[in-house]
Amino acid sequence: MRSVASLAAWVVAVLAVVVALPAGWTATHVTSEDGFVSLVGPLVQDEQVRDAVIDEVTAALVDDAALPVSVPASLEEVVRSAVRAAAERVAGDPGWQQAWDESIARTHRSLFQQTDGPGYFSIDAAPVADYVLDKITGSLPVQINAPSTVPVVLETVEDDTALEVARQAPTAAVVGGLVALLAALASVALARRRGVAVAGLGVGLLLSAAVLWPALGSVADAALDEPATGGEVARTVRDRLVQLTQDSAQGWLTTTAVAGVVLLVLGAVVAAVAGRRR
Repeated sequence: MRSVASLAAWVVAVLAVVVALPAGWTATHVTSEDGFVSLVGPLVQDEQVRDAVIDEVTAALVDDAALPVSVPASLEEVVRSAVRAAAERVAGDPGWQQAWDESIARTHRSLFQQTDGPGYFSIDAAPVADYVLDKITGSLPVQINAPSTVPVVLETVEDDTALEVARQAPTAAVVGGLVALLAALASVALARRRGVAVAGLGVGLLLSAAVLWPALGSVADAALDEPATGGEVARTVRDRLVQLTQDSAQGWLTTTAVAGVVLLVLGAVVAAVAGRRR
């Protein structure tokens, strides 16, 4: 009877881990503003993404900034070249990264603090545009007013189901983690051979990682297969964002698998020592 109860607790622990891991990652890297900035911040260091952001900022400052109608086309091209050159020049500065991080923070706030979203998922690169404009103010032949928003649209949002799931992630992570912990302790406490039970928990962690790894790959592939609403720029940013997300989540799964190996070895050692004493 104790063995059956221990096995049942083990099953509950494994299922809880399968829920807690993705929920914990989502709570840490998506629901949390700091975590979201930490995840997406390095994105702008990618050369293709950086060039795409420069394209968007240049277009926003020249095409969307309402230049005076008296500005001839030739002068507009001079302004465009100057803005782009400035953006390329400052793209590696710490201030550029800080402006990008603020863009990501704005994006997060628009997703999680506004009840009525814009109908699309975009990164608001206005802080980056402000930073570039600040570097060239006074050196242009015409005055440019920074736009209030510079949306890099990645995807239209037909419903907010995914967003609601992300909002519930912290609760799911805490509940799932507590259930996993209590069930794991119960599994060991009820087992006739506790070393074997500990090793079983290690197997459970390995099994959880093995189940979630291909599921993560399937989700990433599906995201990459979706057409990018904003065109080439959106596709570039979206693809690198998916890759960053996948790499981060796989890091969690790798850590889980390593913890599983540690428990498996520890349990085997405990079981072997206990066996020799009998």
